[in-house]
Amino acid sequence: MLNTASDSANLDDQATPSASNYRNSTVFSPLPSPQEQLNQPNTEVNKATRTYKIDPTGGFIEDELIVKFKNDVSSTIKEFTLSTYKAGILRENRSKSLLIKVSPSERGLVMASLAKDPNVEYVQVNQVGKVQEGSVSGGSGSNGCPGPNPDDWWFCHTYLQWGLHTIQAPAAWLFYKGSSSVKVAVIDSGVDYRHRDLGVSPTGRVIKGPDILDNDNDPID
Repeated sequence: MLNTASDSANLDDQATPSASNYRNSTVFSPLPSPQEQLNQPNTEVNKATRTYKIDPTGGFIEDELIVKFKNDVSSTIKEFTLSTYKAGILRENRSKSLLIKVSPSERGLVMASLAKDPNVEYVQVNQVGKVQEGSVSGGSGSNGCPGPNPDDWWFCHTYLQWGLHTIQAPAAWLFYKGSSSVKVAVIDSGVDYRHRDLGVSPTGRVIKGPDILDNDNDPID
């Protein structure tokens, strides 16, 4: 309490800061707009590392998905979308699909949600492929054919069966070599059903059909 004039407050040397001085000395950091937030890189998205943990079924990696966004979707939208699922990008494949890491317990939910996203072309689990027989360069048949290749001298030691090499059949044979129970229809002038590749005589694996050239039921050619 001030009782005398001498006790009054002396404010001569204590200037009150003006509003302009306050504005000049104070720096405000406004919140970024939604678009600015969208444009900010999400560092969490790119921190993922692979665990290679296989699901108990043995069919796929339990914490990975493959997702392909549509071609007109920007990288920013991709990262923003994945960040909502706390998914990390492991790598981008040649097809422009992304290998992403997700929580195993939420894998099904994330996959279902991404499948409904209009920006997503497709999403699937990262399946595990298993080699059934050796390798292309390992093992040999009685004709010296390596790996799972057929026991066929013409295939192994010449390039006369160029078609099988052209379609890279040996790579497919590592996974599956077909079945003798499958019937294949061939429309041609005939077939040499006595050829060793088609089994032993009299007809081997060939089921005789009508021969329209010779008008009989013996399609030998």
